[in-house]
Amino acid sequence: MRIGLRNIRFLSPIKNNLCKIVVFVPPSHSAKVREALSTSGAGQIGNYSGCSFASNGTGSFIPNHDASPYIGHPGQPESVGEVRLEMIIDKSLAGRAISEMLKAHPYEEPAYDIYPLMNDSPDLGFGAIGEFDEPISFKRFILDLKNILELESIKISHSPHVEVRKVALCAGSGVPFYDDAMRDGADIFITGDVKHHDFRRASTCRTILADVTHIGSEKFATEVMFNDFKKVFLNEIEIQTSKTKPVNAITI
Repeated sequence: MRIGLRNIRFLSPIKNNLCKIVVFVPPSHSAKVREALSTSGAGQIGNYSGCSFASNGTGSFIPNHDASPYIGHPGQPESVGEVRLEMIIDKSLAGRAISEMLKAHPYEEPAYDIYPLMNDSPDLGFGAIGEFDEPISFKRFILDLKNILELESIKISHSPHVEVRKVALCAGSGVPFYDDAMRDGADIFITGDVKHHDFRRASTCRTILADVTHIGSEKFATEVMFNDFKKVFLNEIEIQTSKTKPVNAITI
């Protein structure tokens, strides 16, 4: 972060984007099934991969006469030791993960469940919030922000005599996330396209609302996207950034 923030995280994490895959597998194949799920994207939690939980139990079933059971015989009740394996995954990856799990599973008809989760997504969200190691004066922060964004001025809701420690921001028109910034104790919330009534409301709140214009709030977006694309495609394709400047509205 160019303004020097630490401990940066999503201001408003996306919910309902995760699910949990639970599969019942014989102990002899639990590692193979876990690996199949893990390589398909399951078990990724923040900076940790391959996260799973396993518990032992007993599975019971009766194969019918058309079945070809991995364990047991058609028409006979069977009870076997099984591992209940649980892993979290992004919903968009669940289909592929289930497909790979079924390939690795020894059973003809594996038993598995998919549970929707209310957890915040660690990888998706809106805006960002972080802190300075040490608080700085409000005046110094605004001057630094103007220099970084190369702006002549910044509109603010009010100018209290406070120090700035926690900063929230959202590129574009991020006012809908102002309440998230307040709940998280931000000293200032930076965004663009702030309307008159948004400023009036914020003037009575602790969190300062700052408008750096829509273009200003997205000043480094192309640089970030360029670096991300370079990481994804490595040297497979040539990537260049446009030299064309954004078009502002015409004033007459």
